[in-house]
Amino acid sequence: MRFFERIQKLDEIVKNGPAHCDYVHEIRPLLLELPSVVYLYGLIDTPNWLPILEAGKCFSEEPDDMVGFALSMPKERLALERIRISLLSRLAETAPPDVLRIIKEIHIPEESAVREYYIRTLVMLAKARTADLGALISEEETWLAGVRRIDVLLAQQYGELVCALADEHAVDAQDLANVLLRPLAPSEIADAAWQEHDIGFRLEPWDYKQLLAMITDKPVETQTLDGLRWTCNLLYAVLDRLSGKASEIDTLVLLWRPSIEDTEQNSPNDILNWLIEAVRDAAETLASSLGDQALAVLEEYKLLTFKRIVLHLRGLHSELDPEGTETLVRNPDILKDSILRHELFHLLKRSFGSFSGDTQNAYFGFVDALRDEQDKYLFLWPVRAYLPDNRIADYQQLEEQFGALEHPDFSTYHETVWVGPTSPYSTDEMLQMSPEELVAALNKWEYERGWHQPEPEGLARELANMVPKDPARISEEAMAFEKLEEPTCVRGIVHGLADAVKEGQSISWEPVLHLCEWAVEQERGEEPEESGLEDFDPTWGLARKQIAWLLRRGTERSSAQIPFELKDPVWSILEKLIQDPNPTAAEEADRARYSDPSTIAINVVRGVALGAVFSYALWVARHDPHDPRSWDSFGLDNVRSALEDRLSEDSSPAVRSLFGKWLSYLFWLDQGWTESNVERIFPLDKDISGLWTASWDAHLMFCSTLYVEFLDLLRSSYERALDMVGIERLEKTRPASPDERLGGHLVLFYREDVLALEDSLFPDFFERAEMKLRHNVMADAVRQVQNIPEEKREKVVERLQDLWKWRCATSIDEDAEKYHELSSFSWWFLKDDFPPKWRLEQLEKTQNHNIKLEMDGPVLEKLVDLSEVHLREVFACLEAIVKNRRNKHWGIYDDHVKEILRKGIDSREPDLRGQTENLVHYIGSLGFLSFRDLLTSHHREES
Repeated sequence: MRFFERIQKLDEIVKNGPAHCDYVHEIRPLLLELPSVVYLYGLIDTPNWLPILEAGKCFSEEPDDMVGFALSMPKERLALERIRISLLSRLAETAPPDVLRIIKEIHIPEESAVREYYIRTLVMLAKARTADLGALISEEETWLAGVRRIDVLLAQQYGELVCALADEHAVDAQDLANVLLRPLAPSEIADAAWQEHDIGFRLEPWDYKQLLAMITDKPVETQTLDGLRWTCNLLYAVLDRLSGKASEIDTLVLLWRPSIEDTEQNSPNDILNWLIEAVRDAAETLASSLGDQALAVLEEYKLLTFKRIVLHLRGLHSELDPEGTETLVRNPDILKDSILRHELFHLLKRSFGSFSGDTQNAYFGFVDALRDEQDKYLFLWPVRAYLPDNRIADYQQLEEQFGALEHPDFSTYHETVWVGPTSPYSTDEMLQMSPEELVAALNKWEYERGWHQPEPEGLARELANMVPKDPARISEEAMAFEKLEEPTCVRGIVHGLADAVKEGQSISWEPVLHLCEWAVEQERGEEPEESGLEDFDPTWGLARKQIAWLLRRGTERSSAQIPFELKDPVWSILEKLIQDPNPTAAEEADRARYSDPSTIAINVVRGVALGAVFSYALWVARHDPHDPRSWDSFGLDNVRSALEDRLSEDSSPAVRSLFGKWLSYLFWLDQGWTESNVERIFPLDKDISGLWTASWDAHLMFCSTLYVEFLDLLRSSYERALDMVGIERLEKTRPASPDERLGGHLVLFYREDVLALEDSLFPDFFERAEMKLRHNVMADAVRQVQNIPEEKREKVVERLQDLWKWRCATSIDEDAEKYHELSSFSWWFLKDDFPPKWRLEQLEKTQNHNIKLEMDGPVLEKLVDLSEVHLREVFACLEAIVKNRRNKHWGIYDDHVKEILRKGIDSREPDLRGQTENLVHYIGSLGFLSFRDLLTSHHREES
């Protein structure tokens, strides 16, 4: 019988009941896979079946006798353990003696999921008030003692077990809770690397909090003082363990928990805090009925942390042992102890008026004996509402001397404040000033170091934020800023102008360029070895970099573009900036420890300036087009000379990377010059300083247009790049690697029919590339294929099919769980530019070779679309996908799968209909029981 036919038979057997059922001969032969076992045991909901299952040896020490198939993997055995214990947990409430008897005979694996069902069974037995659970609970405590970490689901079950045991098995409940929540013994954590003061628990902090909340409520409610003492013992165990790591444990607790009541000063998400809260809440719960006895329990513990809880409780409930409270207040040692200060403060504030005259006088006598006037003020503050007339004048004198106190109940008080650089003037304040007034204010301001003091960097940022709010006015009078004394301020102004231009806001360029020219003419200064962010800029270097960014933005296509007639002053500024000493070799070497050359280039003066030069050249060429294009025809001989100087004189990898980055634009501007200088841009024979690597990687990563001429022009570099495949050399945050881009270039050349599959570049690349790299290149090979002009697309598609055929023949038998090269076919399959039958053939082929399917949802959705015309081929693909052991996620998209199967079942072709039904049964055997509806609905329609 097929799967759902056996399921139907199981339905009939369970419906008829266990009276005349033979498990061994009737049921076991039907259980040929785990889903059928899960289904059967899910149907059983009465304890009448337990004798039948026991007779079939379903609860023997090993679960093999449960099923009619051989257990070949450990996970199958664990699954059966989970299934049968899950059944017992469901039946425990209705048949506790039988379940208890059976559970004692079963071996419980340590696997967490099985253990969870076992604990759930014990919970149900405890709720049913089953006797004789002590031995099982003791065994569980022993097992827990050897466990280092408990997961959240198991912890929750243990919490429910403790609560269920509390009524009838109180001692067992507390013993089990102790094992769960107590700190680990030193021997249990000897092999772990713990932070200072971290003593280790079996639970993650959040799980501990949830379990503590479950457990502490039940014992306190049902056992009152015993429950409070149990909670205190747990807190004491933690404090005692901590005392071995910190001699002043109460001081340490005060740092974590400045107040016993809940305040923002307390450290959040901390186990010690939660335990203190548990003791506090337990004591407060008992205060109204057993308050004096609750105090007595707390006072058994001599640590000051417990004394703080006592003071807190006495402060909330003045009716509790008032004589004892007054005795504490008369004790100078209590009053002077800074650890008790917060709780004592609030006790005095609430209750001082109810104290006897003797106690109040004793307190005032203690205050009078203090030598420090401010200390007197602090101790009088909480009782100021109760001062007798003869003390009010003295108190008012102290108040006038020291002022109002903020948070006098805390020895220290922590607040969250903004600690970034701040400005002496706000944006709104500066916008209200004329440029002359602003210059005067900026020049007048003196930086005073100190906490919360305005800083130069904060001022620069505020200036940059201010300018885009009124760029027209500020740019018109930009020359007024030439009287600024600090480069930092000029940098902020220029930064703001660059932001405004980037946003497309128009500015008056002529005065702005005059300001830039003036700034560039200032003596630059030498960079100091060390300079803090909080200082004024020590040189004009950062201002120069912002000027370069401003000119870069102004020469790009936008509504805020520089008027073309100002090209000469623009060039005059750029010509100076590209000779800036930043970066020096030492600076670049330091940055290279964490950045690649292309990233360094956009963060140094010379790099930003050279990028602006390239942008300037394109700006000029757009305004004065010529054909053929060349430096001379555009009147850009000055740019050509500057670039040649950089190639000859500049040994910075960051600067050289810009030539590779802008190569396609250079080629467009002057093809002949680019061809004659390609060996200087990519110096193959002198890469000691990394110039070739810098320019080549930038070309691979940022090339905007890959001209077909580049294959021959850069062939030597492409060949050299093959030797570097697999060598990581750029920041990992990049969206792709140079190796992926290299493969992409080769594919694009191939698509353009200038590179043949037989060319050595192709096989050399794929032989050197590891599997994931090949996968990524093949996935990228069909990117934007739909945008290729129609007259070329058919030819390109044919070439890509040849590429796939070659790669498929080469790698289809390779084994890989993830990122198999041919897993990339999902990207190809989704492209409607390829013939449908070819796509279906290749998809079926890869799936029959157990190659993991990517993008399951989109692929299945596309299969639904194709099934209208190619149902048989689509069915073959679906069957291969379902039977591919590496595909784990297709079941998420069961609507698509069912739609295809429904068409197969409704097919007029008997063989296809039969194959579809068989596949439905197979899918059911994998555990997808909802697919049964396909068969039942079809049979209903037929009838």
